[in-house]
Amino acid sequence: ANDILGRRVEFFRSDINYPYGDTVSGTVRAYSTSLKKWLISYDQPQSSKTTYEPNWINLKSKGINLKILDKKKKKKARDPSEMDLVPFTFGHISDDVFVETSPPLLKNRCTGCREEYKEKEFPLVCSSCSCSYHPGCADPPLN
Repeated sequence: ANDILGRRVEFFRSDINYPYGDTVSGTVRAYSTSLKKWLISYDQPQSSKTTYEPNWINLKSKGINLKILDKKKKKKARDPSEMDLVPFTFGHISDDVFVETSPPLLKNRCTGCREEYKEKEFPLVCSSCSCSYHPGCADPPLN
């Protein structure tokens, strides 16, 4: 399950552009062991202005036709971006002390999909770790 975390993928969704379906692409952000699904943060299609909210998808189900877009290549290592470092900057345990302060980078972003909150969007805040989430990005998702 962890071999595709952080990777860009492309797959078919039958529930988009019903009844025909459509191929979408996005980044795999997280894996839920309870749901056995991956949290996908979608790319905005170049051909339309339609945007898709991040959601949990079973990438192993029939008819998905999963294709990994960024194959692992032997290439020169690059410096990680701020977004690459996000999972390592908040909520880690150091010397049995849980770090509860969120870095400025995450102030207006969902901890699950790492996308910024839109205007008039109210994130859910976890009472135990103070992380904030879109309702659909929580594990399990809340609708």
